[in-house]
Amino acid sequence: MANIELEMARKVDWLNKLRIGESFYWWRPRRVELVPEGRRFGDAVFVSARTFRGETGTDRSQMVFAYLHLENRHVSREAVATLIARVRKIETDGDILEIVKDYGVLHADAEWKQPLDLWRWQSDTPEDWRRLAAELNEVFDLIKRTETRDPGADEARQRLAHLLSERVSSSLIKTCHTALPSGDIVAVPCVAFDLHAMIWKVVEATATQSSAAKYLRLRECCICGEWDFETEGEGSRRMRERRDGLGWHHDGCYRRKDKRERDEARAEREERQRHERPTAKKGSPVFSVD
Repeated sequence: MANIELEMARKVDWLNKLRIGESFYWWRPRRVELVPEGRRFGDAVFVSARTFRGETGTDRSQMVFAYLHLENRHVSREAVATLIARVRKIETDGDILEIVKDYGVLHADAEWKQPLDLWRWQSDTPEDWRRLAAELNEVFDLIKRTETRDPGADEARQRLAHLLSERVSSSLIKTCHTALPSGDIVAVPCVAFDLHAMIWKVVEATATQSSAAKYLRLRECCICGEWDFETEGEGSRRMRERRDGLGWHHDGCYRRKDKRERDEARAEREERQRHERPTAKKGSPVFSVD
């Protein structure tokens, strides 16, 4: 009986982590290359999503990402906030390559082509990543506009609702079913089954301020402009609501701001100029794009 209860507790804990996005495993390649669509690598060929779905023929002038030696790796909840920030800053194909190496592919699907004796993989294109970057930048801009009383706030809400309806509906977000040691079958809704879906699951929770998905809500730091998860942040990146309720800030940003203001006040009282250390203004790798 004790073993069954222990196994039940472990299963329930896993289901809870799956529900809030803390237990997300995805595919990351050991090596990734940007190649012409349809080029063969060993027993695999990589094509765009449209070609994979049969909507168009292979376009060898189009470049796609080839994933070599995919590995199943854990992607932490905290890493998704950094991933979203990096996607929003995409400028070159090199930026995309580095993101894929660190976090994995947006989508992954494959089929065995018996006559050709190879696997045919759906692959992402640079345009897929750039489109995602543009959509994320628009979404976060719209989120900030909906929080104002400007005349355009209602229009921003309509546009945001439209984007969410399209992108979340087309994402691979499904219900996961599992059998418990008790014999019951449990359904866990709204589970992300790929990286693209995980990103939009976080965006949806942030935009709708869903209490059911509070662990996935991002907040913008009013001091540094970065977005981090509202709950369970660690160290200097822990988010806290301002005392006046008009925004959020990182613990670390607040402490640095408070120290800077106290130093400036002391320097003014002593009638001297405050000198800041050269290392005091290091740029952040996840600084948000406005």
